[in-house]
Amino acid sequence: MTIEIALLLIILLVALILFSLERFPADIVALGTLAALILTGLLPLDLAFAGFASDTVIILFGLLILSTALVKTGLVELIGRSIQRHTGNNPNRLLITIMAVPATLSSFMSNTAVTALFDRSHLLLLDGRVAALPCS
Repeated sequence: MTIEIALLLIILLVALILFSLERFPADIVALGTLAALILTGLLPLDLAFAGFASDTVIILFGLLILSTALVKTGLVELIGRSIQRHTGNNPNRLLITIMAVPATLSSFMSNTAVTALFDRSHLLLLDGRVAALPCS
């Protein structure tokens, strides 16, 4: 085993431990790991940030920004309340609704926008119902 491999394994082990302990936020641990790889010379600087120019990464950043904006404006809560009023306490009706409504909207608008609109509302809806759903 070379010194580079040993150093990489040590950095990855420290990162894994920090991720699992959750003592620091995950983004800080990830950026710290990236910085450690750059400072040790294991990762060239020109390759370190090459992934941020990817279309997929930019779309995901946009999705997170759009999702946060929808939560702050209250639209997600409004949609969640509407779905909850429609479905009541019936888990089968809830399942059909949270599958059918986004599927229908995806045929007319961008999948990314539909995901941003419904990901948080579905989590809020399911938060209190997960224990009530039957095991499959």
